[in-house]
Parts: sequence; C-alpha cells; structure tokens
Amino acid sequence: MWNDLLLPLVIMGGSDSKTLMVGVPLISGQYDVSVPLVSAGLIVALLPVLISYLVCQRQLVCGALAGSGT
Repeated sequence: MWNDLLLPLVIMGGSDSKTLMVGVPLISGQYDVSVPLVSAGLIVALLPVLISYLVCQRQLVCGALAGSGT
C-alpha cells in the first residue's frame, strides 16, 4: 500500500520511528520545499522495489503468462 498514510500514522502515533512513505513528506519544511531533497528521498524509497523487480522479472513474466492459457 504505497499511498497509505493514515494507518501508519495511527498505529505508530507519536513515536520517533516512521515508515518510509510517512517520512518522505516530512523532509520538506513548513514554508519551503527542497525539491532535490524530496526527490532523493523518493528515489531511496523506490530503489528496493526496483531492485526486487529486476531480480524477479523473469519469474513474474513467466507467472503472468502461465495464467493466460497460452
């Protein structure tokens, strides 16, 4: 659930630890948004998903094609 912010905020409450998708918007300040800093945070959040997709790409494609009946 990449866009889920409410559940982690409710469960973790006021603790110092936060999930990655809750922490990325907190990088920007109250009146100033540092676009390079937020972009770097989003790239760091994207890297594990991209690496796992590249590693398992062949298995994902074979599994999708196996269910198609061709």
